Amino acid sequence: MNKTNLSLVSVFFTTLALSSTLWAKEQVYIFTDIGTSANTDYSFTSASSPLISNEINYVSYRFGAGYSTPVSQHFSLGGEIAYNYYGDETYHYLNLDQAEISFSSTDVLFVTALHLNSEWETHVKFGAAYEEVVATESYFGGNVTTKEWVPEAVAGMSYHFNEHFSVHGDFSYLMGWVSGLNDMPDITVGWLGLSYAF
Repeated sequence: MNKTNLSLVSVFFTTLALSSTLWAKEQVYIFTDIGTSANTDYSFTSASSPLISNEINYVSYRFGAGYSTPVSQHFSLGGEIAYNYYGDETYHYLNLDQAEISFSSTDVLFVTALHLNSEWETHVKFGAAYEEVVATESYFGGNVTTKEWVPEAVAGMSYHFNEHFSVHGDFSYLMGWVSGLNDMPDITVGWLGLSYAF
């Protein structure tokens, strides 16, 4: 066998080996997470009485679905949509008035992933979250809801047990702002979750 034929055979088997170890795959998947969150630059002031204390529930959860497609052996692109609940706060006032504040969002994210091998993947996601803050106050017997689109960025890693199941850890950041009565807080969340690919 001459050198030209040997080179062609080498290229063929190299290509075959790469195609058989394609770590980035096309897939549709669902996921659910639990985490802990914190928000900044947000406070609720009652017009009825001075604040005595407040309680914060940091427990958060999310669930959603996504799609990814490979662009090379190592890289994939895709998108996700998810609902997120970031916990709630309860404010207690001197005249026994009480206010409950809850934080949530629906987000739409563009996903880029680097597949280090068949098991490990690191990813970055960015897009927008439709953030919602609901304040319910017992003194007035009603609630005030504020909704706004805010930028969001996510970074994390995944470990794939097999072609269907994987676990992941993510860090999310929603960039809000303060504007008087329409405060949209910055929200940071640490997530741990499970994904299933079809």
